[in-house]
Amino acid sequence: MRSALAIARVRFVLPDGVPPGRLPALPAASRLEVGTTRTAGAVTIHTHALQPTLTVLLSWAAERGVDLHGLDARSASLEEAFLSIAADEAPMEVSA
Repeated sequence: MRSALAIARVRFVLPDGVPPGRLPALPAASRLEVGTTRTAGAVTIHTHALQPTLTVLLSWAAERGVDLHGLDARSASLEEAFLSIAADEAPMEVSA
């Protein structure tokens, strides 16, 4: 059950001129959030596999000479892991 796994996140800001649409396909990424006008270029990637996601992302950046400003990668906290598991639990239907 992949969605019950703890979600890690990777955050960074892309430099001007590099749109988020140019990011590579990232393994195990479950969600990609792109910044608003106030935080243009800010990207948050939610992933089930932090190391493979970072490997692809950093290789892509190195090959293109792209600096990922403020790069921050974190495993899910205990609270985030609990909330992820709790969100997957649906109420059971009982048939009469």
